[in-house]
Amino acid sequence: MPGPIAKMGDLLTPMFMEPPTFFVPPTIPIVGIGGLFINAMPACRLEELEILVAALEFVYTAPPFITPGLGKFELIPGPENITERTFSEGPLVLIGAPIMAVFTVMVPAFEPSVPAPIPDFMLVKPGEFEIVPMPPVAVFGG
Repeated sequence: MPGPIAKMGDLLTPMFMEPPTFFVPPTIPIVGIGGLFINAMPACRLEELEILVAALEFVYTAPPFITPGLGKFELIPGPENITERTFSEGPLVLIGAPIMAVFTVMVPAFEPSVPAPIPDFMLVKPGEFEIVPMPPVAVFGG
């Protein structure tokens, strides 16, 4: 079922539970530069979201690996994540269904131990992103 369209200011939140993985930063502010505006904010195209996520590197920890590591996300959007109709600028991102994703470890996190630290052996972590909409700004007249 289609949902509202993602716009600039909404937050993209990683949800990687198996194993529990924590990221810095914990959310990504969505940037929209399209020509379509929603509540006076530019709508977010799929291409913009994919470029934004691919360009960032994230620090992560995943218990018991408490010494942080580094990696990158890749989005795997499905038809439930984008508008059915394509605008001249490309499909827009919908809020509602989680967006499937993969986190690829570039530098593994470590578990401190003697005589040598133990690295995170899971170099590809499946998960998903949730889009948290920004509440509309109240405008008062008077």
